[in-house]
Amino acid sequence: MKKILFFALGLCILLSKAQTLVSGDMNDLTNGDVGSNFVFGTPGQDNFYLSGGTASDYQIVEIDVAHKKSLQIKSGLDGPSTSVRQVSQANLSWNTRTYGNNIIRGKVDIYTGSPSSISTEDQFRSNITGFMAGTSTTGILAGIYYNYKDGKIYGHATMKNGTNYSLNHFALGSTIYPQNTWFTVSYYYNADTGQVNWVTPEGNFFTNISTTVVPSSYPTLFNMVYMPSANTQLTTEYISAFDNYLVEATNSTALSVDKPLNEKDITLKIFPNPVSDFVNIKSKSKINTVQIFDISGKLILNSNLSKIDIQTLKKGIYIVKVNTETGIFSEKIIKE
Repeated sequence: MKKILFFALGLCILLSKAQTLVSGDMNDLTNGDVGSNFVFGTPGQDNFYLSGGTASDYQIVEIDVAHKKSLQIKSGLDGPSTSVRQVSQANLSWNTRTYGNNIIRGKVDIYTGSPSSISTEDQFRSNITGFMAGTSTTGILAGIYYNYKDGKIYGHATMKNGTNYSLNHFALGSTIYPQNTWFTVSYYYNADTGQVNWVTPEGNFFTNISTTVVPSSYPTLFNMVYMPSANTQLTTEYISAFDNYLVEATNSTALSVDKPLNEKDITLKIFPNPVSDFVNIKSKSKINTVQIFDISGKLILNSNLSKIDIQTLKKGIYIVKVNTETGIFSEKIIKE
């Protein structure tokens, strides 16, 4: 009887044990510059790798008493395609996780800040990226973002469309989060099933699109990102912040996940990516315009079609901006 009880107790501990991969609350960091390398080179404070911008764009600051120190990210004014500001943690050590902990969870506090203008689709994102199952293709396994224009929270994840990959965007509820507000979000990727879950202050959401999930992908980076609108040149910086980040390997997702997101809930999908011939756009609302820019911000193509021929474009990275009746979405694509 005792052996059975000990076995049951050990099993319960095993089943409930989450393993922290990386975490931080910024309070042990030094106020001021996070780092001095902005091309994903030598990491700065807290082993943060930085990409884009200059030192002033990444600061450890004290926004309020409750959060003490936080990581502040400032948008750039150096052009729409070069204004991305990214902070990454690369030490996830997914291959050394505890046996059975095949769900990776990202959690972070996001501060909305106070932009002087909210007319553009700029976003503050947190996500986990990695290699899609059995390939060298990278994608967003699970992520979440705050959209400045409508003040709402969206989820995003790379999924399959046939044999191709596409980044899908999901509206996570209808709550509008005001300026200068903190909120906590979590997102989960299940490596066994490919299931993606999101938890926001409004509730719990999960994908219910079994044919498009991608199991067995390999997480490599945890990211906190300022993502600008594709062709909008800012005149005043957007400033937001992140705090209390956590990435863990676990074997359970959020409790009471009760809001399934189906195909009809996808606000926009751009696929395939990478692409060699045609870019396809699936939108929940009417497409007004589709614009494709090169990495310097130069407009290359302008259309209102949902299928665009890019066979004549050179290989490289481009930004697709889709203007719909309900909003503007921008994503990078790779032309092969």
